[in-house]
Amino acid sequence: METVNVLNIDWTGHTADDIKEAREYINKQCGNAISDFDQAFITLETIGRRHGINLVPLMHDIYSFYKFKDLTDSERYNMTHSQFCAKSKTLKSLKFKDEAHKQVYQSLVQTLASFQHRLAPAFRVNNPLKIDDDINPYIQYTLNVSNMLKKILNTQQPSPLPLLVDLWIIPLRVKEALLSSADDDDEEDSDDDESDSDDEDEKIDTMTKDFTPNLKKYGAIYETATLDNNGDLKDVRTLETVFKKILNKSRRSIKLNIIIDRRKQKDNLLIYQLPLKYAAIPRNYCNETMIFLTSQHVMYDIDNSILKRDKKTLQQQTDKDPIFGAKYGCDGKMFLLSFGLHEKQIRISFWKNGGGVRFWPNYMITMWPRLFINAKINKEYQMNNYIENNFGLKWKDEEFTNWYNAIVDFDK
Repeated sequence: METVNVLNIDWTGHTADDIKEAREYINKQCGNAISDFDQAFITLETIGRRHGINLVPLMHDIYSFYKFKDLTDSERYNMTHSQFCAKSKTLKSLKFKDEAHKQVYQSLVQTLASFQHRLAPAFRVNNPLKIDDDINPYIQYTLNVSNMLKKILNTQQPSPLPLLVDLWIIPLRVKEALLSSADDDDEEDSDDDESDSDDEDEKIDTMTKDFTPNLKKYGAIYETATLDNNGDLKDVRTLETVFKKILNKSRRSIKLNIIIDRRKQKDNLLIYQLPLKYAAIPRNYCNETMIFLTSQHVMYDIDNSILKRDKKTLQQQTDKDPIFGAKYGCDGKMFLLSFGLHEKQIRISFWKNGGGVRFWPNYMITMWPRLFINAKINKEYQMNNYIENNFGLKWKDEEFTNWYNAIVDFDK
């Protein structure tokens, strides 16, 4: 079978029935998030479905990978969706082929721009809310979870796939960098992060300190433990033992959650499965399904410290569960990796300050330091491709690579 890529895809052969089917499908997967006015988005979804690919997230992954590839290059980082498409000879050829292909090109630009409103809010590195904590446990916990999941995929019978695992590491402290601006996305030299503590204001922690009552109230399955936060074998065994307890209680095609809360003397571990209406992965799922589940459903907010609904809204939503997802910034405390484990693919996303982007292991040493105050990464992590070599799950994606090389033909 011929590999489907941007060079041989049929961009214009879809029918009105194809569009109708795609709209019904994606809305079923994503909680009716796509309105009748999102014609451009649905056009791209339709083209992707006709070829058996998740075209919308794939195109957004390509754009974001280019954008974050070199954070010292402000022109690259600040490139708009339309500028990106216009630089690609491959994509631009659609614009000048004929009227039908020109409309597809315009739909592509519009869909890249609207992705943040439909599925994952825009991810910004230069957010003033920065983590005041040691960055190294975040790296080690991520490596530990990736290797735990690899072991489970290799040994668990029957296979747990598809499986979605959200890892939320709650920071010790968050500070607001007063000299930064949330609206200024120009990336500065990394030395700018070495600012004095006087230039930051610590955010008062009003978020729930103990989430177990939230889970108990709504009938979620959960287990707790403590970690020594040094990533040693004891921590790894604890993580794996507790995770397997929840996994073995769960059905197949499920989303599980891991919270590591660093606000205590020892890191608190909470692993749980939300009720099935929030945790079940539907049949015929796609990447958009996984993104939607993580963006919407992470934890209950019974004290209103996250959703911050006013009295009128609370009165109007008495029959609605107070649940929030990774699209909520949690005053800078949302630091979440979502491991989407499919039968044929592994796609990981990273969420911070309410924005989401596809995750690549090297982001731990290129991107993450910009999210922390005075981040100092252990030398071990920075030598001999340590991060990529010790990341347990398969992160290389042949389909992504082929499409990226074909579209980003201006960055050789």
